[in-house]
Amino acid sequence: MKLLPVILLRLYLSILTMSCTSTEQADTQDIPGKESKKCDTVTREKFFSMAKEMKTIMDKNEQVSTENAVKMIKLYNTMAYESINSDRLYKDFVAAFIKKFDKDYLVKLSEQLGYTYGKGMTIYLKQYDLYIGGSMHYRCEDIFTVN
Repeated sequence: MKLLPVILLRLYLSILTMSCTSTEQADTQDIPGKESKKCDTVTREKFFSMAKEMKTIMDKNEQVSTENAVKMIKLYNTMAYESINSDRLYKDFVAAFIKKFDKDYLVKLSEQLGYTYGKGMTIYLKQYDLYIGGSMHYRCEDIFTVN
């Protein structure tokens, strides 16, 4: 019963990721007592190199370290939010990554990193100040900015 809301959210996120193509950045939401984080900017080549590395881990169903879990979530958010999901060269790869993450890793990583619910049906990882999915606009801390 505990996972029912997460399963419903996963379904919602699957629908959402098919329609998200906006590249607009939202205002950064400050958390009291926390310094604002530096946003990660990567090249397109570096982004897809990291994504391929994380996809290999997912395909092998390997244990995911905390560092890789955060990276995987940011890759997922970027693919769902940025226009990168319409890149013709990587369209099939992006679709496969999102499908695998939704199916096998959304719940697993949310539980591993200690989730709560945030604004707009998002999953929020308070310890890492990181959102996963939902209807809100991502902050730069939640995605990779791809050049």
